[in-house]
Amino acid sequence: MIAFSIFWINVYRYWIFYLIGFVLAYCFLLFIWKKKYFHKFTNLQNLLENDLETLFIILILWVLIWWRLGHVLIYDFQYFVDNPLDIFKIWQWWMSFIGGILWVVLWVSLFIRNKKFSRKEYIILLDLLCCILPICIAFWRLWNFLNQELYWIIFNNPFWRSEWTIWTLTSLWFLHTYNKIDSSLRINTNLLSIIFEWILLFITLIIIFTKQIKNNKRKIWKIWVVFLLRYSSIRFLFEYIRQDSQSEFIWPFTRSQRFFVIFIVLWIIWTVFIIRNPKENLENKKK
Repeated sequence: MIAFSIFWINVYRYWIFYLIGFVLAYCFLLFIWKKKYFHKFTNLQNLLENDLETLFIILILWVLIWWRLGHVLIYDFQYFVDNPLDIFKIWQWWMSFIGGILWVVLWVSLFIRNKKFSRKEYIILLDLLCCILPICIAFWRLWNFLNQELYWIIFNNPFWRSEWTIWTLTSLWFLHTYNKIDSSLRINTNLLSIIFEWILLFITLIIIFTKQIKNNKRKIWKIWVVFLLRYSSIRFLFEYIRQDSQSEFIWPFTRSQRFFVIFIVLWIIWTVFIIRNPKENLENKKK
């Protein structure tokens, strides 16, 4: 959807939402640097102080490219093989979070390769990036809502039929008519995604992050694993009720659910690993 035009250039809404998400994420990392929570980690603190803009500019480009290619490879590979030029139609870009998250980890690993990061610093940086992911997700879901995408399957529950129930849920935006599709009332999955994938998940990660700073004690990969588990669980369930996912089922899961199952398995492996190897806790005892 076009937000406005500057001469012959159309500015699309999703460009604006991406920009807002990235700006807020940048401000979060800038706040972390100014508070000097990680002043003991010299390389990490120097990165946030001197190379934050470079990190973010390259990260944005990397994310947009690979999140787009992730969608191409995972969801519509045959279509783009037949129509390769459609990959570059930026005004109708569908993105894949799964493709993006994998490449973010790889890119961060390459970016800090020559910066002499310690193992702890590397994990902390990934944790910081993980904390800002829910912020970006919120604006992407808002864009999906305005563009009338990712809507719920038609669910004719008799409980909805009372005028009071319909009016209440519609007023709260939990029920919505996607006029671009049809005139049926559907549960607003994008609003549910904002609540569960952003608000609750972001609060959870920030609480964990704050406690780690306060207690000066860290468990290896905890923030990343918690994020992957909760996000994967939410998305796994939503796949059953999203209309766009109904055509993607290849028994017993959709394409997305297969990746989410892998992420959940990784969480189980991490949990067993930590239980059996308590020394893998990254501790910095207060002096």
